[in-house]
Amino acid sequence: MGSSAIEEVFRVANNKDLAETGGGHNQKGVDFQRAWALSRMFELEESGANDFLILFEAVQDVAELDSETAPSSIRVYQVKKRDRGEWDWSNLTLLPAPGKKPRPGKSTDEIKDSPIGKLYSAVLAFKDLESSGVFLSNAGCNLPLANGDNAATSLSCDLSQLEAGHLDLLKVGLESLHEAGASPANPKLIRVEKVPIHPDAPATHLQGVAVAFLNKRSPRHAGQAKSLVDALLAEVGPLGAKTNSCSNFDELRRQKGYSRGQFASALGSLEQVPDLVSLAETWLDKLVTEGAMNFMEATRVRIAMAAIYKRQVMGGELLASIHLQTNLANEALSIYEGDSQFLRSEPREALVCPVCNAEHSESFLDLLTYAEDARSLRDITVHLRKDAREIENKLSKTNAAIAALEQSYRKVAALLSIRRGDMQFSQVVESMGAEKAFRAFEEERVILETEMADHLLEHERMTEAMNKLTDRNRSKEILKIFREAYSAALVELSLPMTDTSKAKLTSRPNLSGSGGPRSVLAYYAALWAACYGEKGSFRIPLVVDAPNQQGQDHINLPKVISFLSSKLPQGAQLILGSEIDTDLPFDRKIELTEQYKLLSESDFDEAEATLGPLVLVMYLKAS
Repeated sequence: MGSSAIEEVFRVANNKDLAETGGGHNQKGVDFQRAWALSRMFELEESGANDFLILFEAVQDVAELDSETAPSSIRVYQVKKRDRGEWDWSNLTLLPAPGKKPRPGKSTDEIKDSPIGKLYSAVLAFKDLESSGVFLSNAGCNLPLANGDNAATSLSCDLSQLEAGHLDLLKVGLESLHEAGASPANPKLIRVEKVPIHPDAPATHLQGVAVAFLNKRSPRHAGQAKSLVDALLAEVGPLGAKTNSCSNFDELRRQKGYSRGQFASALGSLEQVPDLVSLAETWLDKLVTEGAMNFMEATRVRIAMAAIYKRQVMGGELLASIHLQTNLANEALSIYEGDSQFLRSEPREALVCPVCNAEHSESFLDLLTYAEDARSLRDITVHLRKDAREIENKLSKTNAAIAALEQSYRKVAALLSIRRGDMQFSQVVESMGAEKAFRAFEEERVILETEMADHLLEHERMTEAMNKLTDRNRSKEILKIFREAYSAALVELSLPMTDTSKAKLTSRPNLSGSGGPRSVLAYYAALWAACYGEKGSFRIPLVVDAPNQQGQDHINLPKVISFLSSKLPQGAQLILGSEIDTDLPFDRKIELTEQYKLLSESDFDEAEATLGPLVLVMYLKAS
């Protein structure tokens, strides 16, 4: 099997119709592929794989053999990064959607030029090796599944799980790729998979994978994860760059392959690099052996080193990731500002898609959605900036602590080497070991007692505050305010009197007819009275939209508006939307004259000039 399988891999790799070359990718796409392939190698190594060979740009984008010398299976990958949107049925297969007639001159044979078609053809090319294919991307594949789910929300699924209409159409297309008389199409051979790798920062993801791997395999070298990743990327970077044909499998392996042996060698070379933690352990052992430090002191130093080391490794990676996310968010916001400025400008030409020439409407809902997306993005940048400052401060303190430790280690090492006549300094220290140990224990006891006293005081303060908040008398007073306000509101709104003495804060009324909306208003008015009362903890704006619900008559509708005007808590902000005018006192009245519009286009610039600076100040203060 080994020899024939290797010959088959070489044969398929030299088939120009099935091979993939680097010329079709930009550098971002190549970086994305290389980062994913290396993360796959970490995964294989962690799973205990004894052998593997990864080929770049030989059979499609990446091919994974289960052995370098005697393979029995191959998995072919198309690894595609996507900057915007998901992959859809048309992108993946070049087939029409189920139920739609193909355009003139189009047929299911066109699947051969699609990503799924090329991948399936490569899988079919292997007869001796067990083969399968994976379409892999940072973006999901928008394909409906038989169970009602969508492949875009699944990390991985094979194409046999598609809903019936898409599956039948796919089988017809795939059968056009088979030789005459071959077995039926098998969509199960192809999987689609989504990976959490950002196309603008694939190396950052790979560093996280390396840190997690080294924390399990070689914790003392986890801090060197970035150096390891840089070295691995430099090694696999040139692979597959040459587009000329190879004369044999060995040449193919040298030009386009990276084996488990090479990967293990890179990991082994990391073990040869000295690190500060190892040196510190050596110094601590020497200090304890020669009596310059007792066991308890050495243990405290080790704990401190571990904490500092963890903060340094994780803090540096996290800070780099946060800066990247912040830059991406700011770039998106700048694009939004330009687009929104254009959409607000008048006059202008219609918005026409450059691909399909369809003219798009500019509905208020779409504009509102864009604005809400921008608001969410601004919130995210605020939180990211806060996180970045906190991490920078922690990282700065950590680096300072590391520098102090290094300086202390050097001083101690120098002291240990000093001799006075025939007596070494460590021997003098050893003679005072017992006294020094007792003094250290006493100092530790004092520190612990002080810390315990502080924690006890804090616990008492917190307990007292919690007791005030959960006091039964306070709860009774709040419930009393609610029930009294509820009863008064029922009278004001001409509703049948009900016994509110047992009403609960959660007992929302459920009346039918025109009294239903008024009973709901009475219930919420009671809640607002409790919120704004002496025992309340919330100050919330009150919004009442269209009080004329369920056909309030000419007697009850004025009562509702009057109640809203004069009976709600003083100092509360109320926004009332009413279809009828009223002479009742309200601080400000705005009359809307155009259908479906709260604000006309002519007022956009004035509103933006007023609100824009306030929004900017709000986000600046929040950050």
